[in-house]
Amino acid sequence: MTIMDTSYIQRQPLGVILIMGAWNYPLCTLLIPMLGALAAGNTVLLKPSEHCPTVARLLATLVPNYVDKKICQVLCGGVDVCQKLLASERFDHILYTGGVGGGRAVYAAAAKFLTPVTLELGGKCPVYVDSNVDLMMAAKRITVIKNFNCGQTCVAPDYVICHRKVLDEFLKNLGEAIEEFYGKDKRASPDLSRIINEMHWKRLTKLLSETKGKTVYGGEVVHDDLYIAPTVVIDVGPEDSLMSEELFGPILPILTVDSPKEAVELIRPRAHPLAVYVFTNSNDVFEIFKEETTSGALVQNDCGVQTLSAELPFGGVGQSGFGRYHGKHSIYTFSNPRSVMLKSRSEFINQRELITSRGPTNTVTYFGVLFTFKGKRVCNNLLELLKLFDEVAHALPTLHQTMEVTNNYLIRRLMHSLVPDQVYRNTFKRLGDYLRYNLLRTRVRNNRPEQTILYHRHCGQPKSLVHILQSCCISLGDRCTRHNRDAKRLEKSLRRLGYTVFEELLAPTSTSFIESDLIAVRERRATVLDVSIDSDVRGVTMWNEKKQKCGADECPVAVISALCALNSHVDRLWSTNL
Repeated sequence: MTIMDTSYIQRQPLGVILIMGAWNYPLCTLLIPMLGALAAGNTVLLKPSEHCPTVARLLATLVPNYVDKKICQVLCGGVDVCQKLLASERFDHILYTGGVGGGRAVYAAAAKFLTPVTLELGGKCPVYVDSNVDLMMAAKRITVIKNFNCGQTCVAPDYVICHRKVLDEFLKNLGEAIEEFYGKDKRASPDLSRIINEMHWKRLTKLLSETKGKTVYGGEVVHDDLYIAPTVVIDVGPEDSLMSEELFGPILPILTVDSPKEAVELIRPRAHPLAVYVFTNSNDVFEIFKEETTSGALVQNDCGVQTLSAELPFGGVGQSGFGRYHGKHSIYTFSNPRSVMLKSRSEFINQRELITSRGPTNTVTYFGVLFTFKGKRVCNNLLELLKLFDEVAHALPTLHQTMEVTNNYLIRRLMHSLVPDQVYRNTFKRLGDYLRYNLLRTRVRNNRPEQTILYHRHCGQPKSLVHILQSCCISLGDRCTRHNRDAKRLEKSLRRLGYTVFEELLAPTSTSFIESDLIAVRERRATVLDVSIDSDVRGVTMWNEKKQKCGADECPVAVISALCALNSHVDRLWSTNL
């Protein structure tokens, strides 16, 4: 594309959306995604859970009174109806809320028609209680969401990991919170509901009877009423029956640890949950969970409140589901983001050059079509494009004074679209940050992650690339610092951590180092990412060597000459890395 072209994203309706609700929240799991699907321009078929026949009949009666039957309909029935529906009808998207078993069945049926699916499942949501937190506040907030709807909530805390120092006090506060909310006769409390059916009641009571832990609060069960009191169990191990599956009931097992790291080690081997809750006053502790755990949501000092925010998407990861909805994210889920390109017919663009300069799409040479002027390339690849923005931002205090005399169409076009002075510098800095970020993301998409500079933000290796880059203040996303300073700090950090920095990479020499040194790195059992780190160091050094402090009259010439002076070595290097 050129600077004269226009591109945008058109949000298209997908078509017919099937929304299958759950029994624990039969209205919310149907109507909230329905609103997003209708707002995106789709038609909707609602399938309520067979475990809530009264709600299903209510919806079947009321929905036609408010929504045209051609737009939204309600289908009632059991599992057999769902099976026939999925086997015979082609939908454009399916959203299912329920258990993992049902999610697998829906996913398998949708695969027949290659129908995209959003699965909102469950999981064991952990809660970590740190030693420095207000324990009464933590106990109350955990108690409320744990026993809301009798614990039959997908984002409810499933188990607590408590710091050993505060276990006794936390248990005391937990008991006081339960007494305060539900009274002494908890079975008579209007705020405690019942288990949905006998099958789930028997499952929960069996898990409770098989546990090796000690019940310190609650434990009362009544079969005729499908009642289970709010129950707290301590001395629970990772292999206990209460830790074998999602509880989905008012039973709260508590494990103890001596540090946040130990808590993370208990969470990470398990399937990714819908949410991780961390009660702590320490930002460092919260950062540990943010960087070393994976979940659909992460909440500090509360439970379940993330579902109330219209700005946050709701969904899981892995076995807790995939796909998101809520607010604008429902529009994203239920629409097709079609890319639209409007090509310019400007006389300034040499169409023949655009056609002949295109190369394979998996190499940097593809980006040779980005900027051309009268048949001559201004930028040969994205690296040079970054250099262009850096040079322009550097020279702008004087460059804007001579915009009328410069003969470079690209610079003049960019400058006329902005306003003078500091806005120039800020705008070009943002453009440069954006291109750096997307360049690195592009390298990831080319299926060569072992040679990507900024690749994985949550790598579990203790000396992973992301930790090195963060320690050196190298830019991640929109955080950008001056590269000439960071290159030196990066090199020092690499040497200190035992990584190899090849001296010849700091100068624009041949590319023969790639194969030989890559083999040497592998023989030393070091990460292959070393080569990419070194390539970035060399690229940063070249970038800074090309910077020039120019006068007003020579700025345009210096900018373009600095870019065009980059030899084919840069092309070969980046093409090889990609």
